[in-house]
Amino acid sequence: MKLKILTSISLIYLFFSCASNSKVTTSAKQVPSSETKDFSITYPKTWTKIENQCFTTFTIAPKKETSKAFLAENGKLPSCFKGMSPQEIKNSKIKLGVDMPKVKMQINSIALNDTLSFKKFIDNQLKPAQKKDYRITHSKKELYKKTDEYAIISSVKSFKSNKYPLNSLKHYILNDTKVYIISYSGNSNIFSKYIDDFSTILSSFKIKDKNVQ
Repeated sequence: MKLKILTSISLIYLFFSCASNSKVTTSAKQVPSSETKDFSITYPKTWTKIENQCFTTFTIAPKKETSKAFLAENGKLPSCFKGMSPQEIKNSKIKLGVDMPKVKMQINSIALNDTLSFKKFIDNQLKPAQKKDYRITHSKKELYKKTDEYAIISSVKSFKSNKYPLNSLKHYILNDTKVYIISYSGNSNIFSKYIDDFSTILSSFKIKDKNVQ
C-alpha cells in the first residue's frame, strides 16, 4: 500500500511553508531506506536514522539539526539515562532537550479492537490531556482532514523552558485493524524549513502486504 499525497494535504504544507521566513529546502536525492516487518520508507541523504534508547519508535531527523553528541558513534547510545546514576547522567555528553533533534519524523502504530474504532481513536487524539503538564504554557490541536481511513491533526505547544513553540503534524493511516501514526515535529523557528523533505518522505511510505511472505 503506497500513501498518496492529496492536493488538500499539499495545501497544508504550503500553509506552514508560508508561515515562516525560513527558506524551504529542496529535498536531496532519496538514497537511504529503512524497512521493518510492517513498512518501508526512503529519505534524503541529508537525514539520518536515530537508533538509541531515547526513542522507542522509528525515528529519522535531519543531520544538520541533530547534534554529534546525540548521534554518537554509528548513531547508537548505551542508554538514554535509564538506570543511570545521577553522576553518570551528569558526566554524559547528552543533554535531553538540548542535544535532541530540533526536527524529527517518527512512525509508530497502534492496534484497534472492538471497543476502539478509528473514529473514536481520532476523537481521543483531539481531546485535551487528562493530566496537566506544568511545563506546557499553551496547547492547541486542530483537525485538518478526516475520512474513514485517514486523518491529519496539527498541534502547537509552548513550553516554559523553550523559546520557540513546538509544532507537530500527524498523519493517521488505517490499515486493517492497525493505525499507523506518522508525525513530523520541530521548533517553530525551523518547522517549515524541512516541510518539503517531510512531504517527500511521506510519499515514499509503504505498508507491507501481510499476505506476502
